[in-house]
Amino acid sequence: MRSFIVDLDEVVTQAQEQAGVPATRQAVEAKLCEARERLQRRLLAEGRRAQKWGYTTRKSLLTPYGDLGPIRIPRLRVDGKEVRLLPRQVRRVGSFDDLTAEATLGGISQRRTGGFLGRATGQPLSATTVGRIVADLGAAAEARRHAPLRPGAHVALVTDAVWGSYRGAGDAALLVGIGVRDDGSFEVLDWEADVSESTAAYTRLFTRLEARGLREPGLIVGDGAAAIPSARDWVYPSAGFQLCLWHWWRTLRPLVYPDKQRRFSRDFWEVYDGLDAAEVRARASRFRRRWRRSGDLAAVAAFDKRFEETLGFLDYPEAWRHRLRTVNLAEGFFRNLRRFLCRWPGFKDAAHLSQVLGLYLLSAEPERIRRLRLRVA
Repeated sequence: MRSFIVDLDEVVTQAQEQAGVPATRQAVEAKLCEARERLQRRLLAEGRRAQKWGYTTRKSLLTPYGDLGPIRIPRLRVDGKEVRLLPRQVRRVGSFDDLTAEATLGGISQRRTGGFLGRATGQPLSATTVGRIVADLGAAAEARRHAPLRPGAHVALVTDAVWGSYRGAGDAALLVGIGVRDDGSFEVLDWEADVSESTAAYTRLFTRLEARGLREPGLIVGDGAAAIPSARDWVYPSAGFQLCLWHWWRTLRPLVYPDKQRRFSRDFWEVYDGLDAAEVRARASRFRRRWRRSGDLAAVAAFDKRFEETLGFLDYPEAWRHRLRTVNLAEGFFRNLRRFLCRWPGFKDAAHLSQVLGLYLLSAEPERIRRLRLRVA
């Protein structure tokens, strides 16, 4: 009866070869042809000479789903010169490189990674090639981390830490600096791996940002860690500090009895719904009176102690000032990053943790390097 057992490996391989890769290849070729058509129509409308110029064949194009080669790349001539729809040197899509780097950073040897991907794609992949892919991605991440910043491009800096562990060596802290532009949008600017949220670690992060061009952000947003204001005093002494309201609320809430915590939370957040500093201060006064009468003097005293550090966000446009009230401005980013970091049982050292974040940032931008850009002189 064993002769009737289905060979799943063979079935999967045949299905991939007969449906997966050919269908993907056809879709890619169709998209490239559509891009050529759109570009040609645009150029002709501009009075340029643009004509289709047949196809060139790319022998190999590696993807996580297999090798799409041989694949036809449509060609176009504009004013007598060829315009490329894909760079000449590209032989792999970005997601393939991401998969390769993730496997290697996860602890699989370059030789084993190359062997597995080679069998999966049908295209041999040497350990040297795997090493070069990882090195290229690492260089791209470091280049992003050291690229100059345009002075004045970022009006505020939000900082937060993501926690993990080093293999057999205790906690790992990844400090992330996020720049906020004057329209409320944001981007990850830099990061620093260490064992804790120390003043020295934040000072290194801020010093590198200052050297790159982030001269004087108007506001630095952080949680209750004392290291952030201390590092700010060293590098950005004139920058304001905004205490993250979410972290502060979590600190204050346990100071009242459990049966009061829901009402306390509602009253706390109502304070910061004011339209300007005057209204927020008036609401804060009512908040203090109400909770003093209830006998929660410890909560009111703690509220008063750092209240002035919670008003910095009010100096920014009402349309997006809520982004600066907490470090949750990029909560989606941090949530997905924590999920990504959970794939690793631990990190070898700070350099390894830094590499992993670099990989995450690059993989979150699928068109980061080999973006379809039609450059017409």
